Amino acid sequence: QVLRRLGRTEEAKAQLMLAAGLDESIGVAWATLAAIALDENKPDIVLQHIRRARALEPGNISYRVIEAKGLRRLNRPADALTLLGALPDNERAVLEVVEEMALCYGLTNKPAEAASLYVHACDRNPNDGRVALTAAEWLERAGDRASALARAEHAAMLGQPGAREMVARLKGE
Repeated sequence: QVLRRLGRTEEAKAQLMLAAGLDESIGVAWATLAAIALDENKPDIVLQHIRRARALEPGNISYRVIEAKGLRRLNRPADALTLLGALPDNERAVLEVVEEMALCYGLTNKPAEAASLYVHACDRNPNDGRVALTAAEWLERAGDRASALARAEHAAMLGQPGAREMVARLKGE
């Protein structure tokens, strides 16, 4: 993990493969290899590694999100939505899940569904300006300018960068 953070990816991969070879039950080793493959835009390898990690730790939400990202990169957003949609409601409310599902809804030309996810996330996280602004952006894409303006104004009130500009644009200023 440290080698990866230091940008020494090849060394990190070698150490992770060594660790996984010594003990194949180390889910985090497989998940980290999958995350590196995601960074390298190798989605087939992402799926190989993350599925091993998920087999070892099926309850880990982050591993499921990594798999969904791999599926999305393979242009399979509907499969990613199925994977994430199977999570219980409280786990689908986790921001990393919301973010990935919204991207997949965007790719399947369903901005209203993405907007709905972010509206609920905004309601659960009322002090998060980034979530409010993202909700506004998805609402605008879905054609709901009035709701988009309300969320953008909320984001601006929270001091979120870019929110005031969106408010002005939505007001036609």
